[in-house]
Amino acid sequence: GDEGANFLKNRQQMKMSELDEQLAEYIAEWRKQRSKEEDELKKLKEKQAKRKILRAEEEKKLTEQKRAEEDRKLREESERKQKEQEEKRRRLEEAEKKRQSMMKGSSVSTKDSNHDFHE
Repeated sequence: GDEGANFLKNRQQMKMSELDEQLAEYIAEWRKQRSKEEDELKKLKEKQAKRKILRAEEEKKLTEQKRAEEDRKLREESERKQKEQEEKRRRLEEAEKKRQSMMKGSSVSTKDSNHDFHE
């Protein structure tokens, strides 16, 4: 009866060591898989970080372009207003000159007409 008990005991030990080996393989496989997933996750995070940086740079570029565009528009607007002011001033000066020359002419004629009127 002793041999049978030993046999069973040995078989259980074999089973245990087989299980241990399987478990060890499984754990090793799991670790490998996990480190692979962690690597992929790390790569993904790096990619995201790069994308974030790129996006930030794009945003910055767009903002600068927008600002430049707005500056240009403002400059054009102020130049246009300045030209309009100059034009208005020129027209006013012209009108003033005409008025003055008319006044000169009319002042002579009014004097004459006044003169005529008095006589």
